[in-house]
Amino acid sequence: MAWHTLIEHAEGNVDTVYLAHDYTDDMASANELLVDVENPGEWIRSKASEVIGTEFEIDQSTAAA
Repeated sequence: MAWHTLIEHAEGNVDTVYLAHDYTDDMASANELLVDVENPGEWIRSKASEVIGTEFEIDQSTAAA
């Protein structure tokens, strides 16, 4: 069983949900919901690991990786 991190991306009047492995750091930097986060792409990945823990494999490799 694996956890697949989802990210809500808000830009302008459009909200879209992406899987983390399809979500690049450039996209994260344009996300209006993450405007106050210094490194939004890394924040998303570390926060998911922090919340989910080690119980599940976490699939959140990025498209840019």
